[in-house]
Amino acid sequence: MVKPVLFAQALKKAIDTKGPFDMAFEVGPHPALQGPALQTIQEVQGNRIPYTGVLSRGADDVESFADALGYLWSHLSPNSDLLQLESFDATMSGEQQPNVIKNLPPYAFDHDRVYWRESRLVKATRTRKTPYHDLLGVCCPDRTDPTLLRWKNLLSPKEIPWLGGHMVQGQIIFPAAGYLSMAIDACRILVARRGETLAIKVMDILDFVIGKGIIFDDRSLGVETLLTLTLDEEYDENARSINGTIRFYAGLANSDVSSLPLRCSCRVHLNLEDGALISDIVEGSTSLPLLPPRSEQLVNGVNVDAKQFYANLAEVGY
Repeated sequence: MVKPVLFAQALKKAIDTKGPFDMAFEVGPHPALQGPALQTIQEVQGNRIPYTGVLSRGADDVESFADALGYLWSHLSPNSDLLQLESFDATMSGEQQPNVIKNLPPYAFDHDRVYWRESRLVKATRTRKTPYHDLLGVCCPDRTDPTLLRWKNLLSPKEIPWLGGHMVQGQIIFPAAGYLSMAIDACRILVARRGETLAIKVMDILDFVIGKGIIFDDRSLGVETLLTLTLDEEYDENARSINGTIRFYAGLANSDVSSLPLRCSCRVHLNLEDGALISDIVEGSTSLPLLPPRSEQLVNGVNVDAKQFYANLAEVGY
């Protein structure tokens, strides 16, 4: 150092120019000048003021700075807005706590201008009320004909494990009961659309034909399906009976064929009633007078050994 540091003189000049002061902060690695600084301040102002440093030797810098802010807060007036501890917390944690603005002026929204535009198909898909069905799939929302309902799906033994249990000659084949189940559920959905209290009393499935079965060549490969329910032309939404035709189309999902081949078809006749549930009939309740009488038990039958019977079926692949 060529010339001496005029520390006391500089501090006195600062107090005379900007003082008096209520507190002193020493910005540095350690409050090493606390002693001489307090002596000079007391000599000029005539009182001893609070004094601290922002950092301290041998201590964590963040903790030292936080201690300095706490020291400042303890000597400030409770109503003082000089210290903003929220800013320090947000800086140290990296998370900023948002504040709620309570005094915003009211805004007059213009509801005449539409900002959300969607096609009829997109809106029908987004707001459809019929849930996904494991076998039927999703009811097509692009319905323009009230006498026609369609369902699309992608069947796969990987997604429906029980399909793998129906094998014939080593191949997974869609069971005939599956076609009947889809026909029943499609009719249920049709009736449910007409009203919550209206249900199927009796359902007749007529002219049931499986033209060609569905074979799953690969468990991971799906089969694209399309089921249509076409109501007769004389269909009346207020009528208590419904007649229609169900057609089931299916083909491999990776097929190059432009159209799906027809696999199954049948006619359906529904009798409707308030409060009657077809599940009561299907599940075998006591309301059986609606159904045709059961045939009498066959006589003069031949007893067959069950194990031998199933062994013979296994030999031919069933």
